[in-house]
Amino acid sequence: MSYISVIGAGSWGTTIACMLTEKGYDVVLWVHDSELAERINEKGENDVYLPGFKLP
Repeated sequence: MSYISVIGAGSWGTTIACMLTEKGYDVVLWVHDSELAERINEKGENDVYLPGFKLP
């Protein structure tokens, strides 16, 4: 299985990752800040850069 990697979890990186996921691709979102990565995994949203937008 192949993955598409998106490096950077700012608003743009998060949006690109979501769009690719919705198109059926397997996506890995690389996050520099480990605390932010944990929050994204726990909450299902990037509440720092894209608050209120639930990730698929």
